Amino acid sequence: MQIEAQVRECRSLSDLGIEAVNAGSDLLGVGQVLLFQMSWGRPRIKFASNVSNISNDSPLIQSISSEIEKAVRRSETNTILNFQLDPIAGEPAQFPFGTVTLWEDRKEKVQGGMVFLADRPWVPQSYQLAVYYSELVHHAHRAIVGQKRFNPTRFGARLILWSGVLAAALALWLVELPMSIIAPARVVAKDPTTVTS
Repeated sequence: MQIEAQVRECRSLSDLGIEAVNAGSDLLGVGQVLLFQMSWGRPRIKFASNVSNISNDSPLIQSISSEIEKAVRRSETNTILNFQLDPIAGEPAQFPFGTVTLWEDRKEKVQGGMVFLADRPWVPQSYQLAVYYSELVHHAHRAIVGQKRFNPTRFGARLILWSGVLAAALALWLVELPMSIIAPARVVAKDPTTVTS
């Protein structure tokens, strides 16, 4: 409950990201927790527990990103995917057992999520706790970012306003105005003797 309160108190996305990955690592007792966001259809790791600078070009991050992409492709049937990392450059990964949890918006489009990496296979209790924790962070993320909701009253007012503007413009365009209104001054030659017909 204390971690939940800490996560909910975050006021910016960077505070939330740092708090979420570090507190999640301590709470779940896993080796690494990562938070990612989708950018142009590709996952970008934004935060990692106990890591200050993240290079999305590193082989480990690229391997994790490919697992995230697999989860995104399967997101129509399941928003959670367990995976095991293959050895990278002949070296086994320090935390090879992973779980990806996806965050979807109201249109069921994946917008981000969390990755939990452990040094041993997941047991059901810690797996369920990871899923719950990811949902908690997702709700806090949505509270900070804010979700634009459809407001029928506001939409109706805008529709009436723009309909009125369009009707006024159309009326001005269709109504014929006499020249005396547009140019009320009389045009008279400066020297009438030089004007001939």
